[in-house]
Amino acid sequence: MFRLPALLRAGGLPALEVFDFEVYDDNCVHTGDVALWPPQPRLKVHPTVREKLLRILDALPARVAVRSALALGAPADGILARIDAASLDLNESTARMDPCVLCWARRPGKSDDAHVGLLPALVARGLAVDARGPRRRMTALAVAAAWANAEAAVALLDAGASVSAGAPAPLLACALAQCGEPARMVRYVLRRSSGGRSWSRRKIFNELLRRGASPFAAYDGKPATFYLDQWLQMKLHSLKRNTDAIIHMPMAESEDEPSDDDSDARDEYFENRLDRLRMQTRLIYEGYDVKELSQSINLMSQTMHAMYTGAPLPAAGFLPLAPRSPPTRRTLPHANRPTQRKGFAGRESLGDPRFKDGKSKAVYDCARWYLLRGGERNGVEAKMTDYGLGLVASGDVAAGEAVLTTPRAWIVSAEDAPLYLSATRDDPAADLVTETAAVSARFVELEGDGMWEPYLAALPTAAELGDMPALWPDDEAAGLLAGTQTGRSRAELLATWRSDLEAINGRRRLHDPSSPELPWRQWRYYEALVMSRGSSLPGVGYAVLPFIDLANHDDAPNAKLRVDEADGYCASVSLTAARDLVKGEQVFSSYAGGEGPMDALLSLQAFGWLALGDDERPLVESCSVDVAMAIRSDDDLGEVKLGLLDAAPGGGRAVLTTTGTSDVDDRAHAGALRDLLCGLRLVSMDEAALTAEILENEAPEDSPWALGERVSDANEAAAVQAGSGLLRRMIAASDAEFETRTKAGVAAANASPEGLRRATLARATAEGERAALCTLLALLEGRPE
Repeated sequence: MFRLPALLRAGGLPALEVFDFEVYDDNCVHTGDVALWPPQPRLKVHPTVREKLLRILDALPARVAVRSALALGAPADGILARIDAASLDLNESTARMDPCVLCWARRPGKSDDAHVGLLPALVARGLAVDARGPRRRMTALAVAAAWANAEAAVALLDAGASVSAGAPAPLLACALAQCGEPARMVRYVLRRSSGGRSWSRRKIFNELLRRGASPFAAYDGKPATFYLDQWLQMKLHSLKRNTDAIIHMPMAESEDEPSDDDSDARDEYFENRLDRLRMQTRLIYEGYDVKELSQSINLMSQTMHAMYTGAPLPAAGFLPLAPRSPPTRRTLPHANRPTQRKGFAGRESLGDPRFKDGKSKAVYDCARWYLLRGGERNGVEAKMTDYGLGLVASGDVAAGEAVLTTPRAWIVSAEDAPLYLSATRDDPAADLVTETAAVSARFVELEGDGMWEPYLAALPTAAELGDMPALWPDDEAAGLLAGTQTGRSRAELLATWRSDLEAINGRRRLHDPSSPELPWRQWRYYEALVMSRGSSLPGVGYAVLPFIDLANHDDAPNAKLRVDEADGYCASVSLTAARDLVKGEQVFSSYAGGEGPMDALLSLQAFGWLALGDDERPLVESCSVDVAMAIRSDDDLGEVKLGLLDAAPGGGRAVLTTTGTSDVDDRAHAGALRDLLCGLRLVSMDEAALTAEILENEAPEDSPWALGERVSDANEAAAVQAGSGLLRRMIAASDAEFETRTKAGVAAANASPEGLRRATLARATAEGERAALCTLLALLEGRPE
């Protein structure tokens, strides 16, 4: 350590006459209050004092004299003359030149050519700038050069300086923030290191972050807010083990914001605010609470957004810069023991600490990731329940309160689909893709994104989703589901997914002919994942909600989804208590979109489970009847009727669900019968009735037929007859494949425990479908005329 006061005392001068600072080997200057990066002297040296000091230097050893001259801001030619006269080795370990060079470059009021030219001159005399060296000398020089002049920074790059300085304020952070040509600097670095490829702004920033650059800057006049979280995630990865000795720093109130009328004051206020936030974040990164690090990053992002858009500033202020040195990662006690962080003492656990297996640990990490990404949690935690992993109230929650809130930025939706989908939207050769396919494509893109790694690791694997029929082995599924609606639905679903995959791969080739094709196995997994965890939300579309998607289903849910808007756009999605919750109560949502029973076909196909009784018979009996199957092949109006079925209640499908509860079943049966009859009336219409009832109406969905009215007695009789024939054929088809299903069930049950579970589900769904079809047939044939 080099202490200027000691030098002054050796020269016979009092230390109080100059600024008091100390330079450490870690290239960081401590001003007596707190470690700052980059250093800023508190006081200027009086010219008379500086002259006296410079005269003293002649009597000191050459190395000490050069370092002192740099620290005092001596003229560049005098410093170079001393170096040349003594033939100093600037890379000798005892020289410790870098911190002094840094102080010299940061001296206020110096921006002349001679000042800037000292840095290339030192490099020319052998001062190392390669970050791979044992002391990483390039750090101080690069920071000094970038602050002083962009040309000097380029000169250092040409001399071999690395993009990554390995310090809290590397070269590109300063270059982007301070030099007048950030775009030129960025492109120069990438052109020199990447073969001259032309990249988009987003890819440039991603590459800079990968190479170690800091995002505390603007690029082309726009804030780098999008990349702050990516940088944060990279830094948090190195802090995962340092959870025992985190120091809690409460937030302090911020000063008043100037009015809009005083633009100069506002600009100065914003710059000061950002400087303090940068300083604060660097301090926290050196060992303070990781939660506070996230808050600091978010404050910087919001402040940058306010600077460029005029939006209001965040209400939270700054962390106090206490007069203490933050602990470094090397000195944190128990740094390798992954216990609960001190910073979270007294708070609810993010996950159950009793989790021992890898999957439970992944859920714990996901919960921590969720909070660091701006998610909000109120009185709920992830725990193992009788339903598997779910959400449990960790305290009493009042009706209407949000238990979880996911910011829009961390919702995986079709609106965030990969670039190649939007880029090829208007291409005539591009095939259309479904909304779920767009979300699945987004998940494929997130696979290599470190920001999403904790969440992706907590998602169910293909094996854990294995009870979904779409993921059953094809040969086994063909036997277990022979003759059933679930089997036909599975075939239709897989055909749609294959069509989606062809469209996605086609779009990828249109956007980039060198793009590899996505494999079917990977695509099928993500389609199944999205189907099992997605929700359709107003203003968002089809989307997957991280951490909220842990909630299990109940026909009478005690929580519901709410879209929170700001300026007419979705700002976040919350899971809110539908009634008062007590501690220990599991938090349920409805996968069916509201209160009421979910039909068994949906629960098995989309989620891979059935509600079974003690005798392994289904507690819910469901069937889905596609009325289009009742259209005769010789009907000349068949195509017209098929197109009009979409305007019928239920879209031309009748879904019947029986739960065993009379009042619930009565309502469900009445609705299913209404939908079935409406479609059958259309199927049974002749040309005159079809024209009079529907085609002469401007809106077929508003015609009397679509509103459930009878067409005529003859049409009603024909509709009942057509429906009876259809239902009897469906029952007969199921019965004809009974032996096939039985043999396949025995073979699957003997093959593996998973096969036994699939055989049980297949047998139960076949029984439930047949029972529901018989119930619907009885309702249709026995209804009063």
